Amino acid sequence: MKKPKNVDVPAPDGVDMKRIRELMGPLPDETKNEEVKEPEPPVEPIEKPVEKPAPKPEVKPEPPTAPPVSKVSKAATEVNESLKATVDNLDSKAVEEQAEHLLVEPSPAESEAWLDSITKPEAGAAQVDGDGVAADDPKVASAVDDIVAHEGDTVLEAEDKKVEGTESPPKKKRGFKDFMRALWARPAARWGIIIGIILLLLAAAVVPASRYFVLNTAGARSSLGITVVDSSTQQPLKNVTVRVGAITAATDSKGFAKLDHLKLGNQTIQISKRAFTTISKPLVLGWGSNPQGLEKLDASGTQYTFIVTDFLSGKPIEKAEATSGEGDAVSDKNGKIVLSLDTSGKADTDELSIKIVAASYRDETLKITASNKETNSAKMVTNRKDVFVSKRSGTYDIYTIDVDGKNEKKLVTGTGIERPDQTLVVQQNGDLAAYVATRENARNSDGYLLSTLYLIDTKTGVLAKIDQSEQIQLVGWASDGHLVYVKIAAGASGANPKRYRLITVNSKNASDVKEIASANAFNDVLMAGDKILYAPSNALADNPSPGLFIVGADGTGSVTITSKETFNIFRTDYDTVTINASGEYYSYKIGAAPNTLAATKAPSTTNRLYIEGYGNGKSLWVDNANNKSVLMSYDKTSKKDTSLASLTGIKIPVFWLNDQYAVFRVNDGQQTADYVVNVQGGDAKKIQDVNDIDGIGRWYYY
Repeated sequence: MKKPKNVDVPAPDGVDMKRIRELMGPLPDETKNEEVKEPEPPVEPIEKPVEKPAPKPEVKPEPPTAPPVSKVSKAATEVNESLKATVDNLDSKAVEEQAEHLLVEPSPAESEAWLDSITKPEAGAAQVDGDGVAADDPKVASAVDDIVAHEGDTVLEAEDKKVEGTESPPKKKRGFKDFMRALWARPAARWGIIIGIILLLLAAAVVPASRYFVLNTAGARSSLGITVVDSSTQQPLKNVTVRVGAITAATDSKGFAKLDHLKLGNQTIQISKRAFTTISKPLVLGWGSNPQGLEKLDASGTQYTFIVTDFLSGKPIEKAEATSGEGDAVSDKNGKIVLSLDTSGKADTDELSIKIVAASYRDETLKITASNKETNSAKMVTNRKDVFVSKRSGTYDIYTIDVDGKNEKKLVTGTGIERPDQTLVVQQNGDLAAYVATRENARNSDGYLLSTLYLIDTKTGVLAKIDQSEQIQLVGWASDGHLVYVKIAAGASGANPKRYRLITVNSKNASDVKEIASANAFNDVLMAGDKILYAPSNALADNPSPGLFIVGADGTGSVTITSKETFNIFRTDYDTVTINASGEYYSYKIGAAPNTLAATKAPSTTNRLYIEGYGNGKSLWVDNANNKSVLMSYDKTSKKDTSLASLTGIKIPVFWLNDQYAVFRVNDGQQTADYVVNVQGGDAKKIQDVNDIDGIGRWYYY
């Protein structure tokens, strides 16, 4: 029998016929009439995860009358086309659903049923195709399985590409807050957190190390305060370095240092200063201020001793400070300073410069040798200067000078126009002086030379022009810086009710000038503390409101003491004035209620002019009784007078330099000079010869 040739069947698109031939082998001989063998039992599927299997199209066997080989190719083609159509028609949602379906691993029974539907023919189906190929041949079944698997992979790959091409929005990362919120929503986790916190707090409260660790981790910090003194003098040490960890501080003039932002728990404190031994010791810092009290340093350098006193009274000065390089020390209540210096590398003959500073005193510098072991003396002079007028140059110039006669300086140069009737009044508690002079060639309509009021800065010599008139009389300085004066208006007649004007100016703002009262004349004007007593006159014209008035130095709080015309005001003691009203005498307690006048006799004592000392509770006045002139100090607390100086010719001006020093004028026919005295004691000392210029005095415009 002639062996038939192999029939080449055209391969449908997408079907790998080469692979089919390899799997099926050569076609059987057409002339060979062999008995059709029963198909071998189906091969049990290998149990393995099916990666995204596509739905398997059912292969229907051809009728028994026409079983050609092309039916296999046709079946493969139909499968291929069906799969392609499925892929082409899938949308993204279908792909997702199909992918989920394919990701489900089929059970063994499902796999066997699916395999049987492909490999086993239906009842009555032909077993051999028209070309003599057995449809249920194991090789055919295997080839079909391979094709279906291959095409399934193609479908899955296409599906994956479509899925990959569809970009899903990026997932938002869960933050710590979201995590904690979700954790807190779970009751078990919530209670676990609460219990954990309680346990941590209990551990922190019971165990110090744990407590400090937890508090430090939470950012808690503490502070520390310490005072350092010299062990030999018990005086505070300045500029001592105190270190705890990385935090450092230096002690102040009181020897105190404070360190903040310190970690709690075990720490080490280090205290060091040049020429002193260093202290280093452990300490435990708790929550709060941690005051360390007093720490004493032992001197390791060379010690030098000084006694600091006031040059007038000889009284010791406490808290004076001596410095040299990095060394410093302060005086005790006896004025004693023990200064420890590092003199290593210095020869005995080397000179040391010691600067001594005390509040309200001029700085002093002493020069000693390194080998000096003696007790050195330092006499301190007030830093407030005397201000005076002198014509030694030919013009009336204004000078300043230290009260020990040193450091004289010309403050204001005269213009040569000044008349002798000048007035100079130094502010007791400030750096200004009120000066009245005819410095400018200003005249009224009759050619009369006008006086000008200036405020002088006693440190710089700068003049500030305040007012100008025919006559200006200074009444006094108030403690708040107001200057009170009276001026006679230029060109005004005696009948003019605005001819005399009582004015106050705020020295802190020279443009703040206020008229307190006016009249055609004033019978008397007197300043008592920060109060002004004034009496308008009816001499030249009828005054609609005569009497005696009292008002504050700033122009506020005016009160009528009496409506009777008052001619004179005598200050008989610090608290009392005696007035002559309408020919009768009355006494009045300064500051008492109105209409509390008490009838009295004419005063037997001279009128006292009190110059207030602001801050020391004292007031100065000059007693010229019994042909003697004595400078007196009245104590406002004890109500007693104390003699400060007794010299011939003591007169005004008298004024305070500070709470201790007072300056007064002496004109005894032999000299006209300024003297200085300390209210704490000691003899008065001459400062400098001066011209006799007025200060605050008795009212003289009648």
